[in-house]
Amino acid sequence: MVLEVSESDHKPVYADLAVVVPAFDQEAQRQLSLAALRAGDGSCRAAEPRVSHTQLALADGGAASVSVGNPHAGCAAAFCVVGEGGGGLPPWLEVVTAAGVVGAGDSVHLQLRAARGVQWGGGGGGRAAQLAVCLVPLGQQGSSSWQREGGQQQARLRVELR
Repeated sequence: MVLEVSESDHKPVYADLAVVVPAFDQEAQRQLSLAALRAGDGSCRAAEPRVSHTQLALADGGAASVSVGNPHAGCAAAFCVVGEGGGGLPPWLEVVTAAGVVGAGDSVHLQLRAARGVQWGGGGGGRAAQLAVCLVPLGQQGSSSWQREGGQQQARLRVELR
C-alpha cells in the first residue's frame, strides 16, 4: 500500500523513552580490582554464592530483585548469571547486572525483568528458565576462569514467566 503525502500531512511525532543505565563508582571498582589482583596468593577458596531466592515467578513485563552474596569474608569475588550449562539467558528475560564484582562478605542486588507481550510459539524457549549464579574469588589462583577443580561454584535460580 502506498500512501500519498500532501502538505497537510505534517503531524508532530514524539516519544518518551525510559532508559535504565547501571551506574557504579569507577574509582572504587578500580581499587577493589587492584586489591584483588594483589591478594592473589591462593588463600581464597571457592564458595557457593548466597542467593536470596531459588525460585521466582514473573508476570508479563514484571520485575523482581535478587540478592547475590559473597560468603567469603576475606576476598572479593567475580559473579555472573548464565543459563544452565553455561548457555545464554532466554530472550524473554533481562538481568541487570548479569556480571560483576562483589566485595568480601558483601552482596549485590540484581534486577530480573520479563519482556512484555512475549509470543509463545510451538518451538523451543519455554516459559521457565534454570539459571546458574557463578562465583569465583578474585584472590584464587586461576580466577580468570569460571571453573574450579571439580566443577563450578554456583547457586541455582529457577525463573518462570506466568
